[in-house]
Amino acid sequence: MENYLSNNSKKYLLEIVNNIKSSEEYIKCLELKEELSKDKELVNLIEEVKRLQKKYISSNYSKELKEELDNKKSLLEKNKLFL
Repeated sequence: MENYLSNNSKKYLLEIVNNIKSSEEYIKCLELKEELSKDKELVNLIEEVKRLQKKYISSNYSKELKEELDNKKSLLEKNKLFL
């Protein structure tokens, strides 16, 4: 593969990536992701909401699916990790 970045550009790009990786926000995000992934019930609920969102859209915005989706979303909103 051809090299599209100059050495200087690579250096600055690596510097940016390292700054992001060492930032407090990034570290907190990784910790939260790890904590979320341990909660299987929450992960399943998130997956269910995603599935229902797709189904809701493909159903041409069915009222029944909207109610079910809203119920699942309210369960998510009650979870302290998710907020």
